[in-house]
Parts: sequence; C-alpha cells; structure tokens
Amino acid sequence: MFRALLVDRSDDGFSAGLTELDDDALPEGDVLVDVAHSTVNYKDGLAVTNASPIVRSWPMVPGIDLAGTVAVSGHPDVSVGDRVVVNGWGIGEETWGGFAQRARHIAHIRQSLSGYPKQSAQIIAELRVLQPHQQRAAGI
Repeated sequence: MFRALLVDRSDDGFSAGLTELDDDALPEGDVLVDVAHSTVNYKDGLAVTNASPIVRSWPMVPGIDLAGTVAVSGHPDVSVGDRVVVNGWGIGEETWGGFAQRARHIAHIRQSLSGYPKQSAQIIAELRVLQPHQQRAAGI
C-alpha cells in the first residue's frame, strides 16, 4: 500500500484527496518507481482544484514530474535501483503523475540519473524543462 493524491470527476462532481492504494491500482507500464520527489507546478494547481481542463483521464494522480528509484523493472534497459526522473509525456494529465509514493510508467519516458546524487534528481528534472532563454539566463 502507498499514499497518493487522487482526483476524480463523476456525475456527482469533483473530488480530490489523499488515499491509500495498492500497486494493482497503478496504470500499466514496465517500470515501477518509488517516488522520492515531485514538484508543484501551475498545471498541478489547476488539476487539484478542477479550475481548468488539465486532467484528460479520470481518476488521476496529478503531478507533472517525479524523481525516484526503480523498484521493479520489466525492461532490459532499466535496472532495479536506477535513479530516474519522469516528466512530460502527459504525466499528471493523461497518465498518473508524481503526487504518490509509487508510480508505474513505460520505460522510454524516463531519464536515468544514476550518475547523480539522489538530492539532485528533481533539480535536474526542473532544469531540463526550462525554456532556452531561461537556461541562458541561469547560465546553463
């Protein structure tokens, strides 16, 4: 069991709250990640308040990115213990995102961070999505 922020919409309205889930509730994928970090982004705020049509599939675990350690892998290029970042590819919008203690994704959407300290994972994820002019301003 793990904790997750789950948003849902039905005929009865919108709901958002912390819940306990098991791995069977996760979407299909070949890499299971123990999530260590996620950021809060403007889109995440819209998703958890139902203020804009950000979420495209219900129910949803929001969170447009995550960083963590691979717990289970069914992919030959990904090993248990690899540190990874996942962002983009519609996570938190079309497939479950990082506001949970566990996440399952397809291997090709992750970026390995095995050569970096664990605490650097989320910083690298955020730098990766900066616009080119922001990268130049930051000296990257």
